[in-house]
Formats: sequence, structure tokens, C-alpha cells
Amino acid sequence: MSETEPFSPVFQTFRDPDGAVIMHDDRVLRLLGDKGRDSLSRLLENRTINFAMSEGRLPKTRLLADQEAAPLIGEADGTWSAIAEHERLPFVSYPHEWPAEMLYAAAEATLDLARQLHKEGLGLKDATPYNIVFRGTAPVFVDMLSIERREPNNPIWLAESQFQRAFLLPLLCWKLFGIPTTRAFMTSRDGMTPDEVHQLARGLSRLSPSVLQLASLPVWLSGWAERSMGSGRPIGRQLRNPEMASYVLARSNARMYRHLKRLSPGSRISHWRYYEESHSYGNEEVLAKDKFVKEVLDNLGKVRVLDIGCNTGRYSLAAAEAGNMVVAIDSDPVTAGLAWRRARDAGADVSVITADLAAPTPSLGWTNREWLALLPRLQGRFEFTMALAVVHHLIVSGGIPLPSILKQFAKFTTRYLLIEYIDPTDDNFRRLSRGRDNLYSGLTLENFETEARSLFTIEKQMEVIPGKRTLYLLRNREV
Repeated sequence: MSETEPFSPVFQTFRDPDGAVIMHDDRVLRLLGDKGRDSLSRLLENRTINFAMSEGRLPKTRLLADQEAAPLIGEADGTWSAIAEHERLPFVSYPHEWPAEMLYAAAEATLDLARQLHKEGLGLKDATPYNIVFRGTAPVFVDMLSIERREPNNPIWLAESQFQRAFLLPLLCWKLFGIPTTRAFMTSRDGMTPDEVHQLARGLSRLSPSVLQLASLPVWLSGWAERSMGSGRPIGRQLRNPEMASYVLARSNARMYRHLKRLSPGSRISHWRYYEESHSYGNEEVLAKDKFVKEVLDNLGKVRVLDIGCNTGRYSLAAAEAGNMVVAIDSDPVTAGLAWRRARDAGADVSVITADLAAPTPSLGWTNREWLALLPRLQGRFEFTMALAVVHHLIVSGGIPLPSILKQFAKFTTRYLLIEYIDPTDDNFRRLSRGRDNLYSGLTLENFETEARSLFTIEKQMEVIPGKRTLYLLRNREV
């Protein structure tokens, strides 16, 4: 940045008056006002906070020295007195891109942190999943200024209703109605309201324990609450005994845990869950494909990998086992959730996203700048991209032309693309096309290779099923 160039962060938060996060020169910085500086300084001296940072549950954080912070403060908009730097996590995804399993893990992490802070006389003033960023499969609470000194005599966690709307109610809708949790956050940053869930429930389902306590009762009692507020009668009050207030707060936390445990995402049925077993290869062909992929991965070195159409994570895990950082994408929330579970259980460095590349996640939030679109977060970030058994889905189900697909994939990878060609005569292709075979008569192996060579060099290939399926290792010509 030149001396005359104005300070222009790629991203800046604005909802907390005590601080704003910016991305600057690939660093994650937090601009701090006087109150935010004093609050963060105290937190960085707290043993529990430092232990959480050492375990990776909070991001490693430091206050910049005055001489380092001053030039940045001078160029930033607003009145700031200090700057903190947080470690940058490898990849940022958002709640509107998480399968239910990830939202559940984020809820657990939020409650765990709230309980630990409570013992230190601290608390969380916010309980939104947007405070969580995943490091692989591990949730990290990143909003340090959400941690504040707790009023000792106050028995109420003011963020409890936010926790219910942002975590419990979306998980409830997934468990009972099969509504993906991603939908709640595509239309509202706060998740779902009790009234919305109450409307979805019908008949006796409104009396089931979770619906009754989280949706029906709040709706039925909302009129009384509004009258109480209007009359000036306090709904909550300070207690004289700090120990009693602490006890009530701990009970509240335990109650949220009980609700959460009942909403643990279970196994759901999905057409794509058993795709690998029922719609692809025989055993020998699977072994041949696995061998080819493994040989490619072994020759790469340690790279960043993007797995498009990861299904339940078979090849994402193979890439992680080879020592790579992996971002895995699948449009089906059931299979994406299974991929995340498998990665978590294996301790693999795999970040999972539920997204459809034919209709990728847009920018959201105020002026569409709070939460960045998916494609800019992916483009140019990976040395190796895998697109196995996915191109025909984009062509048939998404209606995307092959040249456009290859151009987009070339933007993702800075070096290699491992891609699978599936011929229109393949049984699975024909299931997808549903008798519209004439629409894809121009898609041939020769045509595929011609289009691929316009952007890539073919380094290696293997015919897995003669005339049906072929694997290609392509090298980006722009490298």
C-alpha cells in the first residue's frame, strides 16, 4: 500500500461499538475503542482465556504495540485507540453453509465457553453462531469482545433467547421437519423465532417436549410478557445473594444443555447418502479409482485441497490423511453432515460446507458485505481441486455448460485439477437425464478433452470403466 493510498480493508464489522474486525494485508485485526482496549487487556491476563487460546478454542490474540498500531489507526475510519491481532484461521464458513452437525457443535462450544466463563465471573453478551469459525472440524469462538464482566447479582443470561433462536430452533426444525438449518440463516441472521416453529408444528406435535418448551409456550405467553413490559413490571430482577444468582445461572446453562442434547442430529435418509455404493463402481473399480487418487495425492506434497461434491467424504479424508488441509463441499445436508462426522472422528483437517455450486452462497448481511459470497472465498485458494463424479450433475441437474464448468474450476485451483469424466451412456448419467439423452449428444470424451486442453494440460489419465468413466489429472495452464 502506498503512502497516499487510503486505508481500504477488504472486510470490516460494525455491530460492536467497542471494536471492529478488519482484514488487512492478509491479517485479522481488531480496531479497539477505549472500552474495548481495556476489556481485551483484562481478558488477555485471564488464565482461563489463555488456556482456551492454547487449546485452540479461542483464537490466539495479541495487542499491537503503539508504534505498530498507530499507522493503521490513522488510516482507519472511526475513533480507535488500539489494535489487536488474531490468528487467521485457514478457511471461514458461515452458519448458512453448515450442516446441522456443525451448528450443533457450535452450540456445544458456545455453552461450554459460557459455563467456563461463568466460573470466572465473566459471561457472553452474544450467543450467535456467527461468533464461531471452524478450524477443520473444531469450533473456535472468535468474538473476544463478546466476553464481558458479569454482574454478580444478575441470575439471567441475557443472550439465552438469542441462543434458542439461533441454535435450538433451527436444530429442532431439522430434527422434526427435515428443514435444513442453512435455510434459517439465509433469510435471518438470528435463525428462527418461536412463532415460526409454532406455525410449522401441527396438532399434538405442538405439545412434544421440545416444541412445547421452545416454541408453543413462548408464543402462548408472549401476550403476558408484552403486558408486563408495558406496565413497567420487571420480568427479571437482581438477587441479593451473588451465590444464588450464580446457582440460577448455572441451572439455566444446564437447561440449555438438556434441550440441545435432545436435538442432536440423528441419521436421516438421503438419496445421496448411499450414492457411492449404489450408483457408481464395483469393488474392483473402486479400488482402481482409490489407487489412482492416492498416487496423485502422494506426489503432490502438502497442499490446500478443495473437494467439490465430496459426498460422505471418502476422498476428502484420503486427502487429509496425506497431510493436506481440505475444504469439502456438497449440496446435500445429510451427506455433508456425514462427511463432517467422519472427519471429526478421524481428527482430520477437513472443513465441510453445504452449498450448491450451481447456485453458490451469495454475499449476505448489511449492504451484502457482512458475510462474503462463497466463490470469492474459494477462488485461487487451492493448489489442488478434486471434482469426482460431479461434472455430470452440474451439466444435467444444474444446466451448466461444460466450458463454463471448466473455467470455474480453473479459477479454484492454482495448480492441479483431478476431474472425472462420465459419459452420457453411463447408467447414472441416464438416470439423471431421464430420457433427455438427445440434449447431451454433443458431450463426448473427445469433446471433453478438447475443452479441457483449452485451459489445462492433461498430465495423467485412467479409464476406470471403459467407455463410461475416465479420471484426468489436469494442470492449470496459467501456472
